[in-house]
Amino acid sequence: MLEYIATLSLLLAQVPTPPNPSSAPPKTIIRIRSTPFCTVFRENVFFAVQGLRINDLVIDQGRAVLAKWAYDSVVDAGRFGGASRKMDQYQLGQVVNQAARNLERVHALLNDSDRFPATPQNDADRDLLAVKATLQTVADSQERSLNILSGTYETTALYALLSLGNGAAEALKTSSTPEKSPELGDPVFSTPSYIPPPSASNSHGSLPTAASAHGSLFASTPIGKVQTAVVITQRMTGSAEDRVGAAVTPGVERCSLH
Repeated sequence: MLEYIATLSLLLAQVPTPPNPSSAPPKTIIRIRSTPFCTVFRENVFFAVQGLRINDLVIDQGRAVLAKWAYDSVVDAGRFGGASRKMDQYQLGQVVNQAARNLERVHALLNDSDRFPATPQNDADRDLLAVKATLQTVADSQERSLNILSGTYETTALYALLSLGNGAAEALKTSSTPEKSPELGDPVFSTPSYIPPPSASNSHGSLPTAASAHGSLFASTPIGKVQTAVVITQRMTGSAEDRVGAAVTPGVERCSLH
């Protein structure tokens, strides 16, 4: 849906070039309306849609990294010093950084108080605020996916830090049995009792588990379950994006005059 909207909005970012005098004049010349509404639409709404569209691809890359990480957590367990999983963690960090920067730009575009008035004065202001609210919903949904990806990356970074251990204590140890390095899914701090995770349901009445969604050994790993959570938030984002067309298309038609 966002690709369709981005294509329509591209009309607003195009500056028509004058026809070549030696060639036949074009049958149709696209003219762009110049109004405060259309200025905000071109300079804020269009680039916000573009940023959200790019973030869709970035977050999906993060989901793919988690899928590979789930595989490596089984296949590379105890082999090659966990090199594959370390690379997966590095790649996830790159995804998190790019998605966070994209969302920061989108929020800056949508939260521009000089372009989107807090109190609408006319129909154009109300239409802009409606478009902003729709895009903000998509951005908030993407942020849920980003929070899962970022939390996973930061947690693994914590495990990596804990695995370094205490240098002085290591030097004084007499035991010849090395301690196992913590892995994602192992408890970081001791807890007095087990607290079950909260349950939820989707539109079908049940929350799909990693095993039921993918039916594989890899999906049942801690990373596999994180990937399933990202898939669920991506579906929520898709539902929010379905409403973007109705909100943005009238603005495209209002600001482009053939």
